[in-house]
Amino acid sequence: MNDITADNYHKMHRALGAYLSVRDQVQLFVKSIETENIEDENGIPFQIFYGISDNSHKFWSIANARKVIGYAPEDNSAFRFAERIAEILKAPEDD
Repeated sequence: MNDITADNYHKMHRALGAYLSVRDQVQLFVKSIETENIEDENGIPFQIFYGISDNSHKFWSIANARKVIGYAPEDNSAFRFAERIAEILKAPEDD
């Protein structure tokens, strides 16, 4: 978020949607390792989980991680970066 300015604020949507906090990353890794049964619908012990926080503008689904390993992210980029978002949106654009 530090490199996003009023001139390139269109990057903000993707950055906010893809945000993964350290706390949520640790939870995802620990649950991925400690969950005993991660078999898919074919009985294969393999899953793919998207590593993102519970962001308001997420564009990847974390439903599978919630269901299979009980992933419950605690953070949201909109809250984490609220002040920075306000700064960017209030800043005048260069012509």
